[in-house]
Amino acid sequence: MVSRVGSAISKWKIGDVVGVGCFVDSCRTCAACVQGEEQFCVQGMSATYNGYERKPDGGLDTMRPTYGGYSTRITVDENYVLRIPAG
Repeated sequence: MVSRVGSAISKWKIGDVVGVGCFVDSCRTCAACVQGEEQFCVQGMSATYNGYERKPDGGLDTMRPTYGGYSTRITVDENYVLRIPAG
Protein backbone atom coordinates (compact mmCIF):
# COMPACT_ATOMS: atom_id res chain seq x y z
CA MET A 1 0.00 0.00 0.00
CA VAL A 2 1.30 3.46 -0.84
CA SER A 3 2.20 5.23 2.40
CA ARG A 4 3.92 8.33 0.99
CA VAL A 5 4.38 10.04 -2.36
CA GLY A 6 6.77 12.73 -3.51
CA SER A 7 5.58 16.06 -4.85
CA ALA A 8 6.28 15.05 -8.47
CA ILE A 9 4.31 11.77 -8.30
CA SER A 10 1.21 11.66 -10.50
CA LYS A 11 0.32 7.97 -10.91
CA TRP A 12 -0.23 7.05 -7.26
CA LYS A 13 -1.83 8.40 -4.11
CA ILE A 14 -1.62 7.45 -0.46
CA GLY A 15 -3.74 4.37 0.19
CA ASP A 16 -3.44 2.82 -3.29
CA VAL A 17 -2.85 -0.94 -3.12
CA VAL A 18 0.22 -1.70 -5.21
CA GLY A 19 2.94 -4.23 -5.80
CA VAL A 20 6.55 -4.12 -6.91
CA GLY A 21 7.97 -6.56 -9.44
CA CYS A 22 11.39 -8.15 -9.52
CA PHE A 23 13.09 -5.03 -10.92
CA VAL A 24 12.79 -1.39 -10.00
CA ASP A 25 14.93 0.60 -12.41
CA SER A 26 16.80 0.61 -15.72
CA CYS A 27 18.85 3.08 -17.75
CA ARG A 28 15.64 4.23 -19.51
CA THR A 29 17.59 5.37 -22.58
CA CYS A 30 18.74 2.27 -24.49
CA ALA A 31 16.61 0.82 -27.30
CA ALA A 32 15.20 -1.91 -25.05
CA CYS A 33 14.13 0.56 -22.35
CA VAL A 34 12.61 2.99 -24.84
CA GLN A 35 10.54 0.10 -26.26
CA GLY A 36 9.27 -0.81 -22.78
CA GLU A 37 11.48 -3.89 -22.53
CA GLU A 38 13.44 -2.76 -19.46
CA GLN A 39 14.27 -6.34 -18.51
CA PHE A 40 16.62 -6.36 -21.52
CA CYS A 41 18.35 -3.07 -20.60
CA VAL A 42 21.85 -3.08 -22.12
CA GLN A 43 23.22 -1.33 -19.02
CA GLY A 44 21.48 -3.80 -16.72
CA MET A 45 18.21 -3.45 -14.89
CA SER A 46 18.11 -3.00 -11.11
CA ALA A 47 16.57 -6.07 -9.50
CA THR A 48 14.93 -5.98 -6.09
CA TYR A 49 17.22 -8.86 -5.09
CA ASN A 50 20.81 -9.81 -5.90
CA GLY A 51 21.29 -6.62 -7.92
CA TYR A 52 22.52 -3.04 -7.59
CA GLU A 53 21.05 0.42 -7.18
CA ARG A 54 21.56 2.91 -10.02
CA LYS A 55 23.91 5.89 -10.05
CA PRO A 56 22.60 9.34 -11.06
CA ASP A 57 24.26 8.84 -14.47
CA GLY A 58 22.21 5.68 -15.03
CA GLY A 59 24.98 3.13 -14.54
CA LEU A 60 24.88 0.41 -11.91
CA ASP A 61 26.36 1.30 -8.52
CA THR A 62 28.20 -1.87 -7.50
CA MET A 63 28.79 -0.39 -4.03
CA ARG A 64 25.03 -0.29 -3.32
CA PRO A 65 23.53 -3.79 -3.56
CA THR A 66 19.82 -4.49 -3.35
CA TYR A 67 18.69 -6.90 -0.66
CA GLY A 68 15.21 -7.87 -1.76
CA GLY A 69 11.66 -6.69 -1.79
CA TYR A 70 10.56 -8.66 1.25
CA SER A 71 10.61 -5.64 3.53
CA THR A 72 7.63 -3.84 4.98
CA ARG A 73 8.60 -0.67 3.07
CA ILE A 74 10.45 0.07 -0.15
CA THR A 75 11.06 3.27 -2.11
CA VAL A 76 10.45 2.78 -5.82
CA ASP A 77 10.14 5.02 -8.88
CA GLU A 78 6.46 5.35 -9.80
CA ASN A 79 7.06 3.73 -13.19
CA TYR A 80 8.03 0.42 -11.56
CA VAL A 81 4.95 0.06 -9.36
CA LEU A 82 1.92 -2.03 -10.35
CA ARG A 83 -1.68 -1.52 -9.26
CA ILE A 84 -3.31 -4.46 -7.48
CA PRO A 85 -7.04 -4.46 -8.26
CA ALA A 86 -9.58 -4.79 -5.47
CA GLY A 87 -11.10 -8.19 -4.87
